[in-house]
Amino acid sequence: MKKIIVIMGIVMGTCGFFQYGYGQEGNLVSFFRKEKLERASCICCIDGGGTKTEMKIIDKNGIPLSFYKDGIQMDAVCSEGSNINTIGLDGVKAAFEKLFDGIQFGDKMISVDSLKHNMVIVAGLAGLGAPEKVKQVKSMLVGLGFAKENLLIYSDAGLLLESFEPGEILLIGGTGSNCMGKNSDGKTVKCGGLGWMLGDEGSGYSMGLQAIKQVLEIDQGWGEPTTLTQIVKDHFQVEHVKEIILPLQHGTITPTQVAALTPQIFQEAKEEDICAMQIVYDAAQEFGTMLDKVVRKIDCEQQTIYFVGGLFKGEEQEWFVRTVLQAKPFFETFEQKEPTIKLLSDRNPAVVAALKFLSLA
Repeated sequence: MKKIIVIMGIVMGTCGFFQYGYGQEGNLVSFFRKEKLERASCICCIDGGGTKTEMKIIDKNGIPLSFYKDGIQMDAVCSEGSNINTIGLDGVKAAFEKLFDGIQFGDKMISVDSLKHNMVIVAGLAGLGAPEKVKQVKSMLVGLGFAKENLLIYSDAGLLLESFEPGEILLIGGTGSNCMGKNSDGKTVKCGGLGWMLGDEGSGYSMGLQAIKQVLEIDQGWGEPTTLTQIVKDHFQVEHVKEIILPLQHGTITPTQVAALTPQIFQEAKEEDICAMQIVYDAAQEFGTMLDKVVRKIDCEQQTIYFVGGLFKGEEQEWFVRTVLQAKPFFETFEQKEPTIKLLSDRNPAVVAALKFLSLA
């Protein structure tokens, strides 16, 4: 009789588990993911773009944890960009090694190596759109000593999208660009994100490339003089702008290096250089076009747009966000739909996703 009661208890518990998994949490994946995060010694939240990779560490309650890096107390640590499509798997490995090397926790200065088996990595990395790339990065991290089952690795857009509710939309503006959101049925609506060879409209790379094109046209005798000419020459350390043509064609100059022109383009636009102003305006129109397509297709009454990426960071870029919202392709839709706008400019997107996974945001 006791055996029957025990079995019935197990069955009832299992039924409750499945009801919880598919009901409250949406599916079993989210249930197990939350359980995993709640058991972790710490959660390493990594945002990897084409230019920079940043890691912040939180506990299961979402509280930021300070740590020591080479003996210095820190709240965040950065390394180079980690886009596998531009620097390869070895480059991604080097970026992660730089993040974790020399990290210690607490007054006893406990080494990160002794905690790797029980820490969870939540990472969104640019360039991981293909599943095989995700597998490569996971295998690399296992090789560095992390537990395979504790690796939540996604593309930069995919990580936030995984944590989103229907009606939430992501606009990424960094070295690359992407726009995607969730429909009422949970399906993804996407526009862009095809990489620097096929798209990345409005991105830092696109803006930098347009600056180079304009400067080259002026060098050929077309267009009005621009302060960007000297900026491009100084940036690539050349005496004549035509010297960068072959390195660009041969890939010696990377998309990250091209995108690195963007802060100076913004600055020259604020100084009212016509060429720079046109580049910034055109980029805003591209982002507006992407937003218009996605917002119109999302069938949720309440919508929230999250702006993420280097192009939207800092006070000097706030006016760029306003320009995007007022872009011709999007302005009418923006007025009709009245979506909520949230800037994640001062927050690590991986932290935001982890908090959502933990039902803390």
